[in-house]
Amino acid sequence: MFKNGPYYILVLLTVYTFVVYRHTYLAYPPESGTTSSGSFNAAYSDRTKKAKCAEETGLKASPIKAPLSPYYKRAYLKYFASIRHKPLNFLEFGLKSDSVKMWEWYFPHAELHFVDSTNVKVEYHDSSRINYHIFNQTDVHKLVRVGIEKGPFDIIIDHASYAKVDMIHTFKTMFPFLRPGGIYVFEDYHAIDYDRNNNYKSPIKRKGTVAQFAKDIIDVQLLSATSAGHFSNPTLSVALSKLMYYARRIESIQFYVGLCFVMARETIG
Repeated sequence: MFKNGPYYILVLLTVYTFVVYRHTYLAYPPESGTTSSGSFNAAYSDRTKKAKCAEETGLKASPIKAPLSPYYKRAYLKYFASIRHKPLNFLEFGLKSDSVKMWEWYFPHAELHFVDSTNVKVEYHDSSRINYHIFNQTDVHKLVRVGIEKGPFDIIIDHASYAKVDMIHTFKTMFPFLRPGGIYVFEDYHAIDYDRNNNYKSPIKRKGTVAQFAKDIIDVQLLSATSAGHFSNPTLSVALSKLMYYARRIESIQFYVGLCFVMARETIG
């Protein structure tokens, strides 16, 4: 057997070549009027163009080193890919230079607003579409001012302090300035649920978290929804009744790894 080793190797290579060619031939059969090789080249070129097109709709195609995890990229792509070329009004709390460049590239026709408590990270000024607003997100008066003067917004992302109180406070203040059908994102809403020893404490079991806040809104929707698709005015606790404004205007709330997407209704329920 070993004496005929070269022969067996030649046979195996021949079989392998045939299998690969047959697979390619079946995947891209010859078109009428062309040779099989010409058809394959055309199909391969078309496939390459489609793959490139698909890449360009995703954040991973950004020439900037996007400061996002794979989980975040997939989630954002799901919501943003279909609207990325629209003339959006975008607002983000929490400033990162790479993030500014990434969104400036990803939304080529959007007006971009970034809020941070300090201008230390304001490093990118190469686009007239970028607007910086320096103030603390806990300042309700300045939040409202930005909403009135620069809103309404199509997309609002909050990843500033990560403190659950700040995130909920900012949402309550800015949601009225979110355009109908708009998207509000809590990013890293779970980050504050780690203690100093990096031990995770489930936000589901504690009050005052973004997850609990979202659940309360859903509870209000369930308690007040009618079979006709509208909202009634049920008897609610004082705490829940204060959420009725948001419940009537939210279409859905969806959680991903580290992200919470709130979709505004097109019309008030």
